[in-house]
Amino acid sequence: MTSSLSWSANGLTENTYSYAVEGVAKAPRFSLGPVVGADIYLFSSVALQLEYSYRLGVDAPYRAHYTEGGSGRTTDYHGQMHRHALSVGLKLTFPFRWTCDDGYGLLNGLLDIL
Repeated sequence: MTSSLSWSANGLTENTYSYAVEGVAKAPRFSLGPVVGADIYLFSSVALQLEYSYRLGVDAPYRAHYTEGGSGRTTDYHGQMHRHALSVGLKLTFPFRWTCDDGYGLLNGLLDIL
């Protein structure tokens, strides 16, 4: 995918600023995502779920060429499309059950806060 963007601004002063970007981004053929996660049980049937992954886009480079108008300065950026992902969720197990220990734990937790 090839795209370009131009931007210019003329404020209340006599200076004019312009900026142009040209870039190429390639969608990954496939991606890999190693994942690490944990379930933290709050009650016997309710857990807080945490998950971290680092997604690797294989064969997905990007290139961008920035040109600043007026000064003629240019900057080139390039790299691979990798990204971090963090997920937080609430997990309920079925059949849902509430035990006496869950009630005592909730009551003790509320009394500790107060």
